[in-house]
Amino acid sequence: MRDQTIYCIQCDSPFVFTVSEQKRVISQGFDAPKRCPECRKHKQKSTNSENRRKKRSRKEIEPWEIAEDED
Repeated sequence: MRDQTIYCIQCDSPFVFTVSEQKRVISQGFDAPKRCPECRKHKQKSTNSENRRKKRSRKEIEPWEIAEDED
């Protein structure tokens, strides 16, 4: 096994997938990354912010927003 150069599916820039990363990924049962580390961070931030918006409970919603939803 040796280091691999992979091209990011999002920004098309090359990044190195090291032997130690490959071993860790294989041991955890995951596939090789498709995005570079920077694009992965960006994707994770946007996913986390979307999840926070979705988790907003009805208790946090203003009463007038509930009334609009029920109509």
